[in-house]
Amino acid sequence: MRYAFLLLLAPALVLLAACGGDDDGAGTSATATAATSPSPGGSATEPAPTGTPAISACALVTAEEAAEALGGPVDAPAESILGESLSQCVFKTVGGTELDPILIMQVRTDIIEADFERFVTINSPGDAGEVVVVPGLGDRAYQQVATFVYSGGVIIVVRTTTAGVAGDPAVQQDLARKALARLP
Repeated sequence: MRYAFLLLLAPALVLLAACGGDDDGAGTSATATAATSPSPGGSATEPAPTGTPAISACALVTAEEAAEALGGPVDAPAESILGESLSQCVFKTVGGTELDPILIMQVRTDIIEADFERFVTINSPGDAGEVVVVPGLGDRAYQQVATFVYSGGVIIVVRTTTAGVAGDPAVQQDLARKALARLP
């Protein structure tokens, strides 16, 4: 299946964005509840970001960086804009197929830190190994099949694959650091 990861991750991102109501019918959104509820540590999480402009995922990685990460020249990136808050950029090697190395970068701009844990859980296959904390990358970061970074109301997801096998975590984390430096 072509870009199977994209087909799995995009609906999860949309699902997370669509979470809007609680079960008591009071009409309080999950985001509003998370923004004002104390976290397990006892402090309230930050309020939901407002007015955050869409960020192009393709503006956060260069073709040269993608080529270095994938080990060869790349085609022009394919960008998908999925609303005001979600952008996805896909690079593949020149003339490549879905089995050749690909780089997927996604940026989401409408999430609060309290929802980041759920986002990582939704997007981390249970059979792909342990989710590991990545210190020193954004406000919070995790590694599994991809690098997941939360920084100031923005999530960056970086994944490299060859024949469906996750790429080198160090390469993914390096690309995430470069992307963080380019955030507006």
